[in-house]
Amino acid sequence: MDYGDYADTYFELADKFENLFQRPVDLVTDKSLSNPYFIHTVNQTKTLIYGR
Repeated sequence: MDYGDYADTYFELADKFENLFQRPVDLVTDKSLSNPYFIHTVNQTKTLIYGR
C-alpha cells in the first residue's frame, strides 16, 4: 500500500472508531513509539479492543 492510501485508511479507521465509541481514539503501534516515558504512560492507560 502506498503512503497516500495508508494515510487515508489510517485516518478513516480512526474516524470510524471515534464515531463508534463516541470518544477520541489514538491508533498507535508498538513500533511507532520510541520515548520510554510516553510508552510507560500509554501502557498504563491503553485499552485492548481486540486481541489474540
